[in-house]
Amino acid sequence: MRNKNHHYHKGDRETWYSDGSGYVSRADGGRESWYSDGSGYVTRGDGTRETWYSDGSGYVHFPDGGRKVKYSDGSGYSNYSDGRRKVWNSDGSGYVDYPNGKRKYWDSSSNDHYDSTPDLSGIGGSIASWLTMRVVSHVVNRVIDSNFSDYDHSDYMPSSHSKIHIHSNPVPIYYDDAKSKEEQAERHRQQLRELELQRQQEAIRKARRKAAWKKFWNVVLRKKLEIPLSSDECKGKQYEDVVNAFTNAGFVRILTKPVDDLRADNNLLKGRVVSVSVKKSTEFDASNRYRITSPIIVSYHDVHKSRVPIASREVKKNDIDYVVSSFKTAGFLNVEAIPLNDLKPKKNKRNGKVVSVSINGSKKYSRRKKLRIDSNIQIKYHSIKTT
Repeated sequence: MRNKNHHYHKGDRETWYSDGSGYVSRADGGRESWYSDGSGYVTRGDGTRETWYSDGSGYVHFPDGGRKVKYSDGSGYSNYSDGRRKVWNSDGSGYVDYPNGKRKYWDSSSNDHYDSTPDLSGIGGSIASWLTMRVVSHVVNRVIDSNFSDYDHSDYMPSSHSKIHIHSNPVPIYYDDAKSKEEQAERHRQQLRELELQRQQEAIRKARRKAAWKKFWNVVLRKKLEIPLSSDECKGKQYEDVVNAFTNAGFVRILTKPVDDLRADNNLLKGRVVSVSVKKSTEFDASNRYRITSPIIVSYHDVHKSRVPIASREVKKNDIDYVVSSFKTAGFLNVEAIPLNDLKPKKNKRNGKVVSVSINGSKKYSRRKKLRIDSNIQIKYHSIKTT
């Protein structure tokens, strides 16, 4: 039974089934496959590939690298091969991003378009501020959506998946029904999974874009935010938790500073906050408000550090006892001497001479460099083979 929703072109060859599904070989070399629920996919002679679903959603790949995605609520986006990106919402509003960082919007109530670049004269009034806004606008939109370059191919995009042109007097062709329909069903399920993944990625990008613009305007307007924790509440917490609390509150200038005051076996205090300073003040309440750009320094306990007694290029040909003693005297705890057993059992001037020293797996380091005293130090040296 031929699908009544389709229009037909002369020269096309078709096969239709009683449930409304079928196949069409187009005269231009393209091919169409449709299922009983109205979903299907189309490969056109010019290389355009379309996939449509029963809810009206779908996507189109164009030969020039462009792409168009349509969701069931009427919203969607287009990728332009020239670098532009167009997004439209279900209410008719939307915007276009240009490669130069400019963005133009339109709303659902009118066809008026307006530029996204605001007038900063009320908050800065200088040309430098305006230029800064343009640069950051470009960075925010291009970095977060670097893999979006939408193109509007309206001529290729059908208003729904049902408007496919097929000849009204087809020449029937025959397929292995069970095998071909199962293959098409599997491809359909795979395309559904791909479309769902694209929707999730688009939602993540929209959330990131919104957060980036919010942070940008907060910085420009020097907005004041509430401190999430008091100075007393910060003390004793893991420094990562404190940093996350201030970051989630919106502050943008957060630094961490280790205080090297612990023994290697003191795991109880390791990473615990010593103090937090906000604008050089170490006493504050959770109700206090500070500007979003206020400098915040989180100091925390860390294992004591010692300076390396000898550089990596100086260790070779030194006696093993001297090198081991040097590291232990400097305060390092995990010093391991590893014999190579690479010399014949006779007098040999290389016996006991150091070959290499690695610290935490690295064989390159400078003298006087400060490292944690619990760093792993392995010293390899020549030794007589043991029988």
